[in-house]
Amino acid sequence: MFAGHTRFASFPESILLTYVAKKRAEVAPGVGRETDMFIVPKLGGYVEVSVAEIDQFNAFYSDLLREQQAATGRANAAITKYVAELVATAAQITQTTNTQGVIETTATDNPTTTTPIERGD
Repeated sequence: MFAGHTRFASFPESILLTYVAKKRAEVAPGVGRETDMFIVPKLGGYVEVSVAEIDQFNAFYSDLLREQQAATGRANAAITKYVAELVATAAQITQTTNTQGVIETTATDNPTTTTPIERGD
């Protein structure tokens, strides 16, 4: 379900999603690293997927992992930059309450060393 698979997916896409699901399941106790795959083309029959074919599926899976890791790295760099900008902006604004209980916002040239975001407020 996570991958959005439907019965209308192509056969190659279904094979890839099945292999990816198996590889991801290997982190669970009791799921081994060895993979046996069978294709059921019609009721009552099956075809075993060869070791060479499974090795090729693994190559596609490895490519997918590399691309996901690269995308995760780009997303982490982008969010790090964005949060740093938020923190810098928050550090430049100081809110105070005047004697009448009204909150006043003023910019400061000397930002505090910790912000609500950094403190987890």
